[in-house]
Amino acid sequence: MSKIKVSYTLFNYWNRNQTEDLINYYFKLKPFVPTEQMLAGQAWDELNNYEIANHKRMLPEFGGLKLKNPKAQQYVGVEYKDIWISTVLDVLDEPLLIENKTGKTSPTAWLETDQVPMYMAVCSLRNIKIERALLIRYNQYEKYTDWATMYCTPELIKETLDMIEEKSNKIYEFLKGENLL
Repeated sequence: MSKIKVSYTLFNYWNRNQTEDLINYYFKLKPFVPTEQMLAGQAWDELNNYEIANHKRMLPEFGGLKLKNPKAQQYVGVEYKDIWISTVLDVLDEPLLIENKTGKTSPTAWLETDQVPMYMAVCSLRNIKIERALLIRYNQYEKYTDWATMYCTPELIKETLDMIEEKSNKIYEFLKGENLL
């Protein structure tokens, strides 16, 4: 049995030192309230999921890429060293992972977060072959699309699994220290 359940969202709260939000999220004490920007991104995501399901391609706003065997909003979870890691991949089209974003934050800035490496590591643990990930961003305010690529390497997987273990242990110790576990 896992001693702790983690996700990119939980790590994001930890990285920002938003411990109250982390506690509320982890224990589901308060409903998550999306921002206006998140709601806009979700609307674009739903449109893109429809395009993927019905036409096996991305919306033009997300590059219009033709896909082979896509799975949109694919849940992938795995246990690793007493840690349950949960992910929801925007698009899995093995061996390609696609993460979609909207708004003003650049794709390279998104690739500097834990999200895509974490998704690659979880896929690796589940024997889902990922060679590379595309982070596709549609800036709906200025009406343009750009993207960045991250390649999946054994070194990246090892570094990411080390990071997951380290952050998970810190979060676990924090929650335990607050007498919540």
